[in-house]
Amino acid sequence: MVHYFDEARVQQLLSVPDLLQGVREALIALTLGQVVQPLRMVMPIGKPASGAELAQGLLRGQATSIDVQALGFERLVKNRPLRELAVIG
Repeated sequence: MVHYFDEARVQQLLSVPDLLQGVREALIALTLGQVVQPLRMVMPIGKPASGAELAQGLLRGQATSIDVQALGFERLVKNRPLRELAVIG
């Protein structure tokens, strides 16, 4: 059974400090290589995109403000992980 919660119910069930602690612990574990992050769904729109690049991709077919090639799915296929070094613990 799938449960659906509105914003008010989520606020009742979760506290911001607990959420932040959970996110902190999860990011530290991911950074240390202690967990495996499953592949996500990809919406092909030309070049890989995020944020403003996503909007540009939808409008123009490719990102035009910055080079986002390093974020592409190909890096996973070629076993070239992109490690995040700016996780603050």
